[in-house]
Amino acid sequence: MINFSTRVLLRQYAPSLDRLQWWKALTGKKIDNNLPLRFLILAALFFGVTIIPANLWTGALTPVLVTREIVMSYSVPVYAPDLDGKFWNQTWTPTAKPSPPYRSPMGAFSYTPAYDRGGSMINTAAGIIFDKDNTTSVPRSDHTGFTYSTRSFGVGAAVGLVPLDPGDTYSQYSSFTYNETGYSTSVDCSFNASSTWIVHPPQDPVNQTETPYVPNVYMCQGSTPDNGQDWFLQYSISDDAELQDSNIVAIMAHRNHTAPNENGIVAIATGSGKYAQFNNTQCSITFTPTLCQVDVDLDASTFSVYNMSTAPDMDPTANPDATFNDWTCTNLPQAYENLNSGCQAYQAQGQVGSGNLATRALRQLVDLSTIDASLRQSALGEMFLSDLANEQLYRQLHASSALSDSDVILYSVEQGIRSILDDTLLTFASTQIMIMNATTNTSTTVPAMLTVYGVQFGTKTYIYLTFTFNALLVLCLVHEALRTRAWKHLPLFNYNDIKSVVITSSMGGKAVADEVAKAHGKKDSTWTADPKDRIGGDVRVQLRHNRDTGFPELVLAAKHGQASDVEKSPWLTTEEEQGRGLLVRQKAPYVQVGSLDEGPDVSPCGSLLETGFGRGAYTGEDDRLR
Repeated sequence: MINFSTRVLLRQYAPSLDRLQWWKALTGKKIDNNLPLRFLILAALFFGVTIIPANLWTGALTPVLVTREIVMSYSVPVYAPDLDGKFWNQTWTPTAKPSPPYRSPMGAFSYTPAYDRGGSMINTAAGIIFDKDNTTSVPRSDHTGFTYSTRSFGVGAAVGLVPLDPGDTYSQYSSFTYNETGYSTSVDCSFNASSTWIVHPPQDPVNQTETPYVPNVYMCQGSTPDNGQDWFLQYSISDDAELQDSNIVAIMAHRNHTAPNENGIVAIATGSGKYAQFNNTQCSITFTPTLCQVDVDLDASTFSVYNMSTAPDMDPTANPDATFNDWTCTNLPQAYENLNSGCQAYQAQGQVGSGNLATRALRQLVDLSTIDASLRQSALGEMFLSDLANEQLYRQLHASSALSDSDVILYSVEQGIRSILDDTLLTFASTQIMIMNATTNTSTTVPAMLTVYGVQFGTKTYIYLTFTFNALLVLCLVHEALRTRAWKHLPLFNYNDIKSVVITSSMGGKAVADEVAKAHGKKDSTWTADPKDRIGGDVRVQLRHNRDTGFPELVLAAKHGQASDVEKSPWLTTEEEQGRGLLVRQKAPYVQVGSLDEGPDVSPCGSLLETGFGRGAYTGEDDRLR
């Protein structure tokens, strides 16, 4: 466009030689260091602008990994009626034998996780300080490979167990989000020096000196402030007669019978030794039904759970009109001979946050207490010690001293109990999916937002900028085409072609050379053909067609549109130029080169032109004749 427009302009406008050199640099897409500074700066700016489209096209065509959100349905567990008490609505008793777990490649699933996953649950709780560590990675106790970066609140069980099914359109998933109702479990612990839940010495102590490594049997029994009573046996052995009960950590946990705002109560009794700092601890438990947002990162196999708002209880037995079977003791055994007296099942009234699900979750603490102890140490006791060490280390690193030593101990106990309860509720939900779905519908679908991977060519910003820039270029092209009437008077002469320039300049005579020599004479200098010469750069030239010969000539011009008096001669009009085929003939929307008319036998250039062109007239075209 620049080439065509300036070639048309060369017939009407007398540019200086510097300007003509600048035009050549622009159309040749080349920085010419021999240009005057002002033209060099303009050329640099021009090329800087022309580089922009290439960069924009790069951004507009570069493949970019993008994501797209689609709405789908996802299955979450529900607790359908279990009137026979075979599944989640089983009645807990201290002597009931747990049902065999359902085993699959994803792990073992049952409604008594203390027996099947107790070690995993305790190990998880031993390393967690949820309120402090935002980078916590909590492994699930199944084989799905997913981990939590927050508390689970008992939700997210379907992740890894229920496959995604967005249809056949998508195959690469990034993440998804859905809502599920769980329990926001709060634990508030304190020391009660008058607690009656204690570890009683054995009735028939073994003489460790005479019979080494034979355990003593301890009775753990008592009551809680809500008048709840319980008991179970613990075993311990020690070479030190004063620390024979050192491995005992006994936990009693049940639903609260008296406080309407507290769903459960936990009491801890220990023997002497390293666990004694946790003795006489009592905790109130509250299960608040909460709608949670589950954010799953499928690439990292992690997900986070966030509380959103309170929600209806997902446990049907938590309805105030419902009942379920619970276990209670009215009289505690006084001797080993009458252990089974005074305890029985009873009909418990439903209460929000205190149905059979919450009650069974509390009872898993009791089961862990009775089955985890070895003759040398307690796994629960080691868990509490680990949580305490984690909290003390955190406080040392962060120079925190807001809590007393006893408060730090209680806080650590709260963290451990809360982790076990969350893990238990999560296991119940996982078991609903894996076991009950085989016999009845125990899941429902909820809306989920799935993020899928895709490839996009370019980004919107670059695409819009490229479109805008190209649109401006097209507008400029249209404007120039209209202004020049589709380059109607475009001469065949092309200043980019050295042949055209040399011959057309020689056609114009010596006036240009004489003007340059005259300018150098005023400066007492000589023309040396140095491209950097600035003296001759102000000489103006113009393209004209000689009437006599029909040849195009680059002639000296005094000013725009007027040839020098030295070079004045009759010039062809535009119509005559068109008639002789000296201009490019237009055939819209294409540009077509016109034909050559025969010129006179004799040319001003003598035998050179006679030999080079024969009877054809030289038109200034770059590649028409050789």
